[in-house]
Order: sequence, then C-alpha cells, then structure tokens
Amino acid sequence: MPGMDETVDRLREGIARLRRSLRKKTPFGEVKPEDRKKAAKLTESGRHEYNVGLYDLATELFEKAVKLDPRNQKALYSLGSTYYKQRRVKAALARWRECIDVDPQNAIAGKARRRMQHVAKTGAHLEEELRELEEDLS
Repeated sequence: MPGMDETVDRLREGIARLRRSLRKKTPFGEVKPEDRKKAAKLTESGRHEYNVGLYDLATELFEKAVKLDPRNQKALYSLGSTYYKQRRVKAALARWRECIDVDPQNAIAGKARRRMQHVAKTGAHLEEELRELEEDLS
C-alpha cells in the first residue's frame, strides 16, 4: 500500500495535468488567453490613434478588440468614446452601457457612467436625432 507522501505526490501530479489540460481548452463563452492579449494590444494601439485624432482607425482597432474579447472594458469604453467623437451618440451610449454591464464596480464603468450622464445633460443625443432627420428629409 502506498504511503501518504506517495499518494499526495500522485494527486499533485494529477492536478497539474488537469490544469495544463484546462489551459488548452476554452470553455464556452470564455476568451482564450492569447485572444485577450491580442485584444489588449489592439486597445492600446486604438488609444494611440484616438489620441492623435485618427478616429476611423481607432474605431477599427477597438471593434477588433471587442470582437476578440467582448468583456474588455477598456476597449468598450474607448469604442464608445470614439463613436462619440464621430457623432455616433447612440452607438457610444450602447458601448458605454456594455462596459458598465461587464463589471459595474470597476473604475472604467464609473467613467462610462459619467460620460453617459454628460450626454444626457448636454442633449447630444438630440443633435444626432436632428441630424438623422435632416438627412432623411434631404
């Protein structure tokens, strides 16, 4: 009969094998670690483009990041901010709402809430609706 030390060693080896196996598999709804890293890099690149005023390119990068990692709060918040700069207020509000829904207690969610409150106060959404009406009438 194996001793206690041998049993503990076998259990530890089994646990290590299971952990390695789990790292290779991605459960439904979760993001692979490599996709999470790619999304983070895309988000950082997007922030750079946003900061220099290249909003179309920033939008493209943030959208790719969100596609890879739909729960990336930085990407969601930044995409909302970029949409807002492009006067796509409804899309901005939707992305900020998603950002908040991921983790309402996160500091980024707080920033998203403040941006949404700003939009509500300034009536920016009314400007977008007016522009859409003007386009429809043209």
